[in-house]
Amino acid sequence: MESIKDEILPFYESQEFPPWLIPKIRDLGLSGLNVKGYGSPELSFLESGVICYEFARRDASIMTFFLIHCAAGMAVIEAFGDEE
Repeated sequence: MESIKDEILPFYESQEFPPWLIPKIRDLGLSGLNVKGYGSPELSFLESGVICYEFARRDASIMTFFLIHCAAGMAVIEAFGDEE
């Protein structure tokens, strides 16, 4: 994440979200954080918190985007979804 710090600064200053960052976030393999199954890394709550903290240190909007995906997306699939 340190490598993109300088790249996101202009977006922070202009209050925009950097859409090119989405594939990079996907490639980290963290989607779902502590969700069990569905390709999630099945992290502990502590590990998930540290990841969110690191995202937020760079830019709160990126952390919010990531957390909404994990909480509103993946957690709902875990709670109410099935393999189909």
